[in-house]
Amino acid sequence: MKNKNKLLLSAIASLSFAMSGNAQDKGTPELSPLSVVDSETEKLRLSPGMKSSLDVMDSPKSISIMTDDQIQAQGLKSIGDIIDFTPGVVNSQGEGHRDAIVIRGKRTTQDFFRDGVRDDVQYYRPLYNIEQVEILRGSDALTSGFGGAHGMVNRVSKKGVIGESFNIVKGSVDTFGETVFSLDNNYELGEDKALRINMFGDNLENHRDYYYGNSFGVNPTIRVQTENGNILDISYEYLNQERFIDRGIPTGSTTLTPIASLKDYVFADPTENYSTHEAHIFRAVYEHELINDVIGKFSASYSIHDKLYQCLYPSAYDEANQLVTLQGYVDTTQRDTAVLSYELSGQFETGSLVHNVIAGVEYLGMDNDNDRYYADWFHK
Repeated sequence: MKNKNKLLLSAIASLSFAMSGNAQDKGTPELSPLSVVDSETEKLRLSPGMKSSLDVMDSPKSISIMTDDQIQAQGLKSIGDIIDFTPGVVNSQGEGHRDAIVIRGKRTTQDFFRDGVRDDVQYYRPLYNIEQVEILRGSDALTSGFGGAHGMVNRVSKKGVIGESFNIVKGSVDTFGETVFSLDNNYELGEDKALRINMFGDNLENHRDYYYGNSFGVNPTIRVQTENGNILDISYEYLNQERFIDRGIPTGSTTLTPIASLKDYVFADPTENYSTHEAHIFRAVYEHELINDVIGKFSASYSIHDKLYQCLYPSAYDEANQLVTLQGYVDTTQRDTAVLSYELSGQFETGSLVHNVIAGVEYLGMDNDNDRYYADWFHK
């Protein structure tokens, strides 16, 4: 009898649900027809500086590309922020004054490029004037021209947009008091010219004592297009950065983990732990078509970097006596770099095969003056 009652209740519930559903169907308005038209998102491509005209999906490389739209949508402000969202690449401390990433287990501070031109001075690279960031993992000497045994990071510069005028202002502030602003202004100078000015500034703060940071950058660039479609881009960037260097807290000699009881201490001198960087960067790129599907590109770059960083930091910790050992150093770098290159790239077909071909020559001249001074402790 109990089973029959259960069966009857189930049947009544099903009938009630069906009747309720039919009643709702009668009162539901009919939707307008919807037509779906075939669409496809724009395929990602490496920039011309990476010496490849292939789509990313057709390229035999492990590649991640972060576009400006994605950078803005996620609120990313630095190379380190991008690395946090890139598989196979992780951040390291960089002593608090430079980009230092680990690509497939290899830490590097030198495999950075700007529009395909080597940019290996140690500093934090801003994103205010960057159109996209390309991260290649694995060996690729052909792309970088410098070996690239483990990978590389290339920043693609924003350039003037012919036929448009726009002004974009952005700003942010966080609960620590950090403020960031940026400007992106494009001016139409006629049918064949455009001037674009990118500018940014920030005032850094965080939860650690003494910490501060100030940066300013401005990058005007002009684009000229000739009657036959050739393009000339000329750019100048000025960058000025200063920030406090905090090397963190010591680790235990046995546990090899940070000493939790020291988490609120800053082992540094508020007047001696800092980094400064000033740069002047000039770039010019001329692209022209030689014959059908064969493009020639001449690039010239000249940069002047003046970098200093100095700090005191904990080098050892005696847990028994609760004694922290400090060491320190001062490091200065003055570097002038000139790069000239010319390359040809194009494609041709033989039967059902499409071939991508590239050839070029590059000259690099560098004048580097680097000093390293270590702290000398005197005991009386």
